[in-house]
Amino acid sequence: MRPIYSQKLLAIFEQRLGAWTPSFSPIKVRSDRLFPGERVFHHDHRDASIYLVWRPDPKMKQSFTIEYGWARKGSFPNLLALRCPVPTASRVEFALTELYQNVSAFARAPLWWPIEEMGTSASQIKHHFAKADIPDAVATERVREASDRAFHWLEENLLPYLREYVSFLDRE
Repeated sequence: MRPIYSQKLLAIFEQRLGAWTPSFSPIKVRSDRLFPGERVFHHDHRDASIYLVWRPDPKMKQSFTIEYGWARKGSFPNLLALRCPVPTASRVEFALTELYQNVSAFARAPLWWPIEEMGTSASQIKHHFAKADIPDAVATERVREASDRAFHWLEENLLPYLREYVSFLDRE
């Protein structure tokens, strides 16, 4: 992902996730689950830590995704943390001590949010990366549009789910 996109997106994510209830803040995490460029945001509640991971596309496309999870052991969910195929109606997954999942587990969830479209042929990719630097105003607009689409989906789907998880923790 272009550095200008990453910088702008991470600033937006930090500001908007900090305004959520529950709020999320950036944290440095060491984990074999994370790859270079990924950023982790967390919220601690009782004995659990809830995580959101902003992940740029590793195939050098100009897009990103979000992964989420929790751990009750005071650490980041490990590679072997259970993945539920989809969030369940009964929320049985809330009883798991660790969970790590991509937002695509939700129905109608996008796997990636694109910032700019790029063809897939070798000549299209070569042309894409040969482009001159993107003006700041253009990058800002592209990032704003992509982050607005992502946050609209996250606030309609993932945030209510995570609020349910926090309520579950309060009832225990």
